[in-house]
Amino acid sequence: MNDSRPEIVVINSQSLQDEVNSKLPSQRGFGSELMATNVITPIIDLTEATGGGAVATDLLRAVSFGSQTAFNIDSTTTVIANTVGFFRIFGVVNVFTSSSTSFASFSLTDGVSIKTILKFQSGLAIPSYDFVVFLGAGESISGVSSDANYIIDGSVRQIADGSGTIVHPNGYPV
Repeated sequence: MNDSRPEIVVINSQSLQDEVNSKLPSQRGFGSELMATNVITPIIDLTEATGGGAVATDLLRAVSFGSQTAFNIDSTTTVIANTVGFFRIFGVVNVFTSSSTSFASFSLTDGVSIKTILKFQSGLAIPSYDFVVFLGAGESISGVSSDANYIIDGSVRQIADGSGTIVHPNGYPV
């Protein structure tokens, strides 16, 4: 029969004790020795790092004065973003005809091929759009207006870099 009993071992290290005292000043006076145990002890980490950061995801998509780049695309193709990272793109498409040949769209390219990711065509509605796109190295996103009957108005803001590190709105934190 295997006799398993918890063990508690005293750690005699002044340098470790000094480090604990410097990083956890509230623990001073609660014992003079560090101890280790072979018992598995669950730990609940309540630090900001485990909570996903101090700012809610919706707030990180916020519009801010210095972070936005507005665009107006009329009868042309315009590159909206072409650096690595995550971008929020939003706005409206102004439609002036129900012609089936006029359109507005958003497309991704890697420099070799083009993929249309969103297209507006036919009808007199004024559709809105709001999406997030990731661009890898050498990729870009463009808005395309086939003619003056479909005009794309919008704004773009980088919300994270290529590693997923959040790009806070300009001016945050105050």
